[in-house]
Amino acid sequence: MKKLFLATIIASAVLAISPVRAAEKNIGFFESWSVWQYSDAGGKGCFIYANPSKAEPAKLNHGLVSFFVRSTGKSPPGTEASLQFGYDLDENAASSVDVDGKKFPLQAHKNGAWLVGGEPREQELLNAMQRGRSMTVSTASKRGNETSYVFSLRGVTQAMGLLHRRCS
Repeated sequence: MKKLFLATIIASAVLAISPVRAAEKNIGFFESWSVWQYSDAGGKGCFIYANPSKAEPAKLNHGLVSFFVRSTGKSPPGTEASLQFGYDLDENAASSVDVDGKKFPLQAHKNGAWLVGGEPREQELLNAMQRGRSMTVSTASKRGNETSYVFSLRGVTQAMGLLHRRCS
């Protein structure tokens, strides 16, 4: 038992000081959106993110749900939108982002989802987000629960501006 305890302590210490972990720094906060800069073995990068203001159905434990837009360094548009959920998704269910009535399909994989259609759709989604007022994400869990999330778009234009200035 003592050996197992000691091994657990050593493993925890090694993981805590591992150089593989990225150093993240908040470089801006705009209403509902934050801008983060990080550095890791691959270099420097940035992303913006927001958490939903509403999660349905309310009776479920949704875990942490976040919408991200990261800088890819490529142009145009040089970004990639994605979502991370606190549970595994049904990869065969129809998942989408709806910005003020304009729908964008998502491809789900494990506990994440990405925009279908590549770079042209990335720019279209970002333009809609910057002009829009509200964004709703709809998906289904691996257990079969249909879920939806409402994200405020207040501050996304300023957050995207800082993302492009710092990481393009």
